[in-house]
Amino acid sequence: MKKILFLILLVSTIFASQKLEIEAKKFYSNEKKGFLEFKGNVKIQKGVDTLFTEKVVVKLDKKKKPIEYETFGGSSFSISMKNKIYKGSCEKIIYQPKLLKYTLRNGVEIREVNTNNKIEGDEIIIDKRVGEVKVNSKDEKPVKFTFDIEEK
Repeated sequence: MKKILFLILLVSTIFASQKLEIEAKKFYSNEKKGFLEFKGNVKIQKGVDTLFTEKVVVKLDKKKKPIEYETFGGSSFSISMKNKIYKGSCEKIIYQPKLLKYTLRNGVEIREVNTNNKIEGDEIIIDKRVGEVKVNSKDEKPVKFTFDIEEK
């Protein structure tokens, strides 16, 4: 019961302006080590941003507020930024709520909804605070962009 009350308190205080909801088959909390773990068909939703994965570990600060979310086991997602929706997939996502920053790693593919615009790379960093996207590649592999171009 203590864990459930802790989880409800945590989730209700994570974002005062937007509600964060986490659904999973299993939940584990370790207050001494400062983390929460969700396993099995995990779904996280904050506003219109949605994430699906197999496992999420939420790291907490000393005040039991989340400082980082990290996924394990492949992820698919939908992220909004500047009135556009982006959908994609990758192996790992690290989200830092205080910075509004997503770091997407390993086999990252993102496409803009309602267009054929697509980005592929080894690491894509999305900074929602400033509306910036950085794409990195490793092992001499190129970053790949696909755009719709209107010609007149």
